Amino acid sequence: MARSFASLLVLFALLELRFTWAEEITFSEHVAPIIYDNCAVCHREDGVGPFPLIEYEAVKRRSRQISEVVSSRFMPPWKPDPEFGPKFKGERRLLEKEIEILNTWFATGSQPGNLDAAPSAPEFPDGWQLGEPDLVIEFPEPYVLQAEGSDVYRNFVVDAPIDSRRYVRAIEFRPSSQLAIHHALVQVDKSSTSRQRDEAEPGLGYDGMGIGAAAPPEGQLIGWTPGQAPYESVPGTAWRLDPGSDIVVQLHMLPIGKEQKVSPKIGLYFTSEPPIRESFVLQLREFDIEIEPGEKEYRVEESMRIPVDSEIVGLYPHAHYLGKELSAYAEFPDGSRHWLFRIPDWDFNWQGDYRYEEPFRIPGGSELHMVYVYDNSSSNIRNPSKPPERVLGGWGSKDEMAELSIQIMPIRSSDLAELEKAQLQYNVASAGGRSRYAYNIGNYFEMQGHLEKAGEYYFDAVKIDPSFASAQFKLGYVLERLGNSGGAEERYRTAIALQPQLIPANIGLARIHFLNRMDFVAIDTLKQVLVWEPENLESRLYLARVYQANGRLREAFDSLQNGLEYNSESLALRLEIGKINQLLGNSDLALESFAFVVGDQSGGVEIGDESQRQAMRSEAYYSMAEIYGELGDMQRQESSLDQAINAMPYNVAALVASALTGFANQDLDLAAKRLREISTLPENLRPTHDEMKNRLNAADWKSLVDAAYQFERVKSRGQE
Repeated sequence: MARSFASLLVLFALLELRFTWAEEITFSEHVAPIIYDNCAVCHREDGVGPFPLIEYEAVKRRSRQISEVVSSRFMPPWKPDPEFGPKFKGERRLLEKEIEILNTWFATGSQPGNLDAAPSAPEFPDGWQLGEPDLVIEFPEPYVLQAEGSDVYRNFVVDAPIDSRRYVRAIEFRPSSQLAIHHALVQVDKSSTSRQRDEAEPGLGYDGMGIGAAAPPEGQLIGWTPGQAPYESVPGTAWRLDPGSDIVVQLHMLPIGKEQKVSPKIGLYFTSEPPIRESFVLQLREFDIEIEPGEKEYRVEESMRIPVDSEIVGLYPHAHYLGKELSAYAEFPDGSRHWLFRIPDWDFNWQGDYRYEEPFRIPGGSELHMVYVYDNSSSNIRNPSKPPERVLGGWGSKDEMAELSIQIMPIRSSDLAELEKAQLQYNVASAGGRSRYAYNIGNYFEMQGHLEKAGEYYFDAVKIDPSFASAQFKLGYVLERLGNSGGAEERYRTAIALQPQLIPANIGLARIHFLNRMDFVAIDTLKQVLVWEPENLESRLYLARVYQANGRLREAFDSLQNGLEYNSESLALRLEIGKINQLLGNSDLALESFAFVVGDQSGGVEIGDESQRQAMRSEAYYSMAEIYGELGDMQRQESSLDQAINAMPYNVAALVASALTGFANQDLDLAAKRLREISTLPENLRPTHDEMKNRLNAADWKSLVDAAYQFERVKSRGQE
């Protein structure tokens, strides 16, 4: 109804326009220049737009749609309000007169005019816009984006092959696949942390919206969206790139129904002149977010005092799907308010970084204010949960965030330390004190997989405040993962003494009990957790594991089945129910649960955890293959094994089973292919000879050895 009413208003306006334009509006004279200048960069062959807008007939066919989306300012996709803040570079906004032209053209029949006199269609450069780069960085191999599924956030670590310090004045991002990449962020890691994380995760790069130890290089905010010009540093602020540094590229990618190979190129442009001005990225942020279902005006406000005269160069606002209105302003010492930006209709899918045409100067003593508003109601068309659910702060797409990164330059380079001090003071104050600040840093390092560093900060947190129960638990959790179960138990008990119903600490203590073969104590602890919080999935899954280890399959099944009341969409829960049914001999029920897991497109796991979802699908397919094998359905067994491997190419159990199946069916090519895939797995995933032997019974081991022998013979013949 609302859309129909809006369309009606547009039509009334169009009727008026028929009488306000004295000359005929034509494609060739009036419309083509607007379309070519503002729309064609995305709406062209191989562009990110869903259809091209180059030829007259294509534009005419869409003239009504064009009129509606430009009148509502839905297109071009430029979110900041021009009335709030200085002018940004590269603004993609139509003038009122241009919108009037497009509306009138539609209302008057979309006349072509003299097409021979129309301007030439724009040509988009095949090469580099800034000329040949001094250094081109590429992925070692293309990343294969699957045809179907949710958005993918993935981080790629690329070596910068330089042997001495270089100064980067500009950077150009070439996506190669326009349709695949929605936007990109480019940062630098001077440590080896990002590379270690990449190596620990199978495949090229690692998943998630958290980019890890990488940071904006020398205070630069470098991003890319379709149509964006190459990034050029403010004169005098070229950034340093040292040998041994890694470029970390975060890509937001969109499956389009067919497999895509993603292999962007990054061109770096050097200068011999070192920076003469300092640049710094300030961050205002809030993670302590809790938005109840139905809340339409949830506000987050943060502020930071800027102690020295400075210039703001650009900014990068960030929230997720519930973001509604994002804004920031500077309050000068005289009390005057000066807007930095305002986005009245935030759209997570059109986020980007913004740079001012001219640096915006603020005097020392000014306060920067960030004000974000969130809408967790059903009227928010971008709300991913229907009906709305309680949303907390976090890294997942269904969580929420409130972040504002601001690129700022002190007028006097010697004042950079004052800006760094202001950021530290803000971090400590917003965290709630030194202990919580140390806790937050520990949590950050833990999320990046840097456990020893995380443990150091958690230890600092409990040293400053021994009564901080969550920090005691986190320190115990890190110690447990590092293999120090005794130290972990001590910290868990301390945390529980401080806060008896601290759920994660109780689950951790139950794990220690299970490790120490105190199974009944572990069971009692986990059952108590479910009394306090029956929807807690982690405790329910672990309780089933302990029951299963004690042969109590029926109790494991009952506990998991009861969990469906609270977590009916959980893939992990459905997967475990299927496994228990498989053990109980209920093949049909097991297959039903596994089918739920492999057929899922969204439920239970966040967008950023696509690899976790794929791993569960692979496990479900493998279990299905086991059942089909027992039932004698060889065709479905082979198909399920193939799907298990497609979902997770490093599923060793499925690779081995597929190799054995190939050998049993005298399909030497399949057996050889699977053996080759096992042998080329990353070292941390590739099973050793003894591990393979322990995995198989004697007959299967002999078959696999025979297959390997035959594979070597075939390979030798091929080499001859």
